[in-house]
Amino acid sequence: MSNATWTVPEQAHLLYLVQQGKEPIECWQIFQDEGIDRTQKAIQRRIESQRKKAPDVWRATIDSAPAHYRKLEQAMCVEAERSLILFDAHAPRHDAVWMNRVVSLALRWGVTDCILGGDLIDWDALSYFGSAMETDATEELACTEQILDALLSSFEVWYINGNHEDRIKRLLGHKLPATALMRLYQPLRRTDKIHLSNLYWCELVSAGQSFYVEHPQNTSVVATRVGQAIAAKYHKHVIMGHNHLWGMTKDVSGDYLAIEGGICADPQRIPYSVVRHNTRPAMCQGAVMVIDGQPWLLAPDNIEAFESLALAA
Repeated sequence: MSNATWTVPEQAHLLYLVQQGKEPIECWQIFQDEGIDRTQKAIQRRIESQRKKAPDVWRATIDSAPAHYRKLEQAMCVEAERSLILFDAHAPRHDAVWMNRVVSLALRWGVTDCILGGDLIDWDALSYFGSAMETDATEELACTEQILDALLSSFEVWYINGNHEDRIKRLLGHKLPATALMRLYQPLRRTDKIHLSNLYWCELVSAGQSFYVEHPQNTSVVATRVGQAIAAKYHKHVIMGHNHLWGMTKDVSGDYLAIEGGICADPQRIPYSVVRHNTRPAMCQGAVMVIDGQPWLLAPDNIEAFESLALAA
C-alpha cells in the first residue's frame, strides 16, 4: 500500500495536517492511528514533493483568533440629510432652556435625526464632587430618561458613548458594555427610534458629505486642535465634543473641517468649574446642525440669526 498512488482523500488529509503545523513523524503517527498504511518516509517524500510544487499551500497556516476575541462592533452610520448634534448635556446639570431652543430651531429646519455625542448623563453620584454633594443617582437616571423621551418624540436618536457614561462601567469593573448600561435610562416606549453604540464615534452622511461625530479620548485647551488632528488622520470632517469648547476651522490640509460643538450643560451647574478655579478656557454652550451637507455651528450668541433665517425660509 505504501507505494500505491496517493488518493485524493489521503492527500487532502495530509495537507490538512501540514497546514496544522504537524511534522512528518506526527503525520505518520496520525495515519497509523487512523489505519492508513503509509510509511514515514513516504509521507516525508510526499510533503517535500508537494512543497516544491506549491510552497504557498503546503505550509503551516496561522490560526484564527479565539472566538472571544471577536471583531469590535462597527460604528453606526447615520444617513440623514438634516440632523442635530448635541454634546455633553451632563444631565441633570443640563440647560433645558438652551436644549429646547436648539431643538425648536432644528424642527423648524426639518431636522429628522438627533445625534447625542456622549456625556448625556453626568453620573456625578459616582464622582468625588458628587459624593461630597450627596448627588442622587436615581435623579440622574430620571432626568436623563426624560431628555431621551423628549428627543425621541421628535427625532430618530443616535447615541454614542462618552467618558461620563463610562463612570458606571468602571465602577462595575467593565463587566457590562456601555449600551447595556445606557438601557438603564432608555425610555420603554419608542425603543425602535433609538440606536445605541459602545463606540465613542459614529459617521454622519448628509448630501454626500461624510462627518465623523466624536467624543474623543484626547483633550486640548485650544479649541478645534484635537478635531484638526483627527480630521488629518482619518481624512474626514470631524464634529466633536468632550472638550467643552466651541469653534470651527480646517485641518492642516485645508480639505477637512474640524468643529467643536460646545456643551448642552449649564456651566454654572458643573461643580469642578465652580468650586475650584482652573486655567482652562471657559466652557462654551453650543450645538451643531448639519443641513444638506453644510454644518451650522450654533451658540447662544448667534442662534437668533439662524432662527430668523428659519422664519424667512
